[in-house]
Amino acid sequence: MNNQNELKEDLDLAKNTRDVNIQKRFLASYSLAIRKALSKNPFLNPDIANRLLFDSSSNVSFQASKNNNCTEQRDFIREILDNKCVVCDLDIISINCDNCKQ
Repeated sequence: MNNQNELKEDLDLAKNTRDVNIQKRFLASYSLAIRKALSKNPFLNPDIANRLLFDSSSNVSFQASKNNNCTEQRDFIREILDNKCVVCDLDIISINCDNCKQ
């Protein structure tokens, strides 16, 4: 299996897994795409959602702030909210930013 297929499988798993051990593994991922997908998971463990809320990437932390399982709050500065890449709901792997309609 090639790396692109493995990444797509990991993205799907990150968005849908109920397994907290898998969620913890993805929380530690170096991949922004994986952590952003994880932050959208409707079955995300609340502790993991709260950790993602303070992720070093605004793309991840903003998505985590919208997750229903996130119990903490974070204020985002206007520059972050004005960045259409940060507030974009699309998966990083599947987008073509050159054709952005945001």
